[in-house]
Amino acid sequence: MHGVILGTNPQVQVVDLCHQVLPQNVSQAAFLLRSAYPYFPTGTIFVAVVDPGVGSGRRILCLATPRYRFLAPDNGLLSLVEAPGQWIQVANRRYFLDVVSHTFQGRDIFAPVAAHLSLGLDPAELGPIVNDPQRLPANVPQRIRGELRAQVVHVDHFGNLITNASAADLAALGSNYTISIGQVELPGLHQTYTSVPPGELVALIGSSGQLEVAVSSGSASQRLGAGVGTAVLIRLRGRC
Repeated sequence: MHGVILGTNPQVQVVDLCHQVLPQNVSQAAFLLRSAYPYFPTGTIFVAVVDPGVGSGRRILCLATPRYRFLAPDNGLLSLVEAPGQWIQVANRRYFLDVVSHTFQGRDIFAPVAAHLSLGLDPAELGPIVNDPQRLPANVPQRIRGELRAQVVHVDHFGNLITNASAADLAALGSNYTISIGQVELPGLHQTYTSVPPGELVALIGSSGQLEVAVSSGSASQRLGAGVGTAVLIRLRGRC
């Protein structure tokens, strides 16, 4: 994909956002994109290829917002982009490679289209307007009788377990709660990874604004045998 992009626009700057998405995990990709895209400069083109339906009848979409352009399969990957814009189906084969594979359309469609957009192509040239993009179900904690039932949505390079519970979700519970994952219970939040001794578990609000469970100078994923989808329970103290 890098080669195709640079073959069309040798001056473009290509940045790899993340290669840690689990295979076919569209919701994890959506979370990571949401966490990163607002920090990029105006004019950035995001090419998001987590595409279990590659080569099928699924559409490829371009979301054109006032600041950015997003290219992704129509599978809900762009559900968490919080910016109004115009949805366009990528259908104009003029901007594809001459031969399009059924199994690597990231190279043959997404990359060349992104390169043409970087040269100033009007997204309207890509195809018709779309009014019904696919949306993922809302991935938010369930609140049941004062408890929050959350889950891990991403495990980063350090083994930190990032959940779908936000700082606001926890604030709504007050301050007298515990955080449980598996058989381990943590007594509330700390501010930094080093608020506890090396090797100890710690819960905190991370850079994405979400609850994380980590091990100071270690891996919470390895320690707890936890990964994407692992349940995390935030419970008020004194509640059974």
